[in-house]
Amino acid sequence: HTIEEMTNKVALAFEGKSWKEERKINLSSGEYEWVQNEYFPVQNDNGIIIGVSIYTINITARKKSELDLIEKNQQLSDIAQIHSHTIRRPLAN
Repeated sequence: HTIEEMTNKVALAFEGKSWKEERKINLSSGEYEWVQNEYFPVQNDNGIIIGVSIYTINITARKKSELDLIEKNQQLSDIAQIHSHTIRRPLAN
């Protein structure tokens, strides 16, 4: 996050808008982690926005599972396409 990006999201929350994002964070070790940030307005009993809550959770395991599933689906699609071409090919005499 840049300070400007974060300031813009906080400003949106002060306008009453919630915001959710997923970000990939590169670590100094060369590894990375995924986080989900949520920004949402905090209201008093009269419905007046009095602050902003920012909630961050680590979603690395979920994202790795999602990306693995996408890769496996692509592999299955490739296999299905190869087999469909094989099935359509005329038999040689």
